[in-house]
Amino acid sequence: MACGLSQAAPPARECSHRGRVGAFFRTSQSLTYTVCITFPSKRRLCARNQAAEAETTYVNRITTSVVGWHKVVWFADGRRLVRWFWHR
Repeated sequence: MACGLSQAAPPARECSHRGRVGAFFRTSQSLTYTVCITFPSKRRLCARNQAAEAETTYVNRITTSVVGWHKVVWFADGRRLVRWFWHR
């Protein structure tokens, strides 16, 4: 998670209201993954069947104007990775 969409954006747990938010994904092997975001309102949005080539960084832009904790979950190769960020 980062407050920005550039690969140079530093990891972050809190992003400003007007800032861009990126959910970054990188893998050592080629695979297909799903990334889901749960908003503070409990609404859930998923991007399924995202193709990822080995050793390439991918970013999913998260568009939100909702204040509060957001949960991002990646599903890949039988694993589940969860990260949270605060959008203010």
